[in-house]
Amino acid sequence: MKIFVTTGTTKFNSLVKEVISLSENTLMKIILQCPSKTINHPRITHFQFTENIDKYYKSADIVITHAGAGTCYRLLESGIKPIVVPNLERSDSHQREIALYIENNKYSSVCWEIEKIEEHINKHADSNFIEYQKDDFFYYDFIFS
Repeated sequence: MKIFVTTGTTKFNSLVKEVISLSENTLMKIILQCPSKTINHPRITHFQFTENIDKYYKSADIVITHAGAGTCYRLLESGIKPIVVPNLERSDSHQREIALYIENNKYSSVCWEIEKIEEHINKHADSNFIEYQKDDFFYYDFIFS
């Protein structure tokens, strides 16, 4: 199984630590995108930034992501059902709110306890999620006319 994990541009040390731990106990191929420069692990491919992150999203069996709005909506709009892990280490609560929205609408799974990420991976394929439908912003013409 190929897993792609992204933390975006913000550090999310507890998720990175759990992914490293997970890699020790499984035969999963893990690709990790995070801003850290010090991920040096024989079972994890790591990079900080790419211009073509969609390539990684599409090639993964499972995508695990922080609950950043841009990443979550990009994945959902592409039809990809990620495992969303809100970064509760942040001082603001927007990731909690986005994760609640995704969970309450059954668009994908949300892992609130990082140490349970493997459970989410194991049951993710058998989950029935609702297809996310993007609502177009209908005031564009009004604002910019």
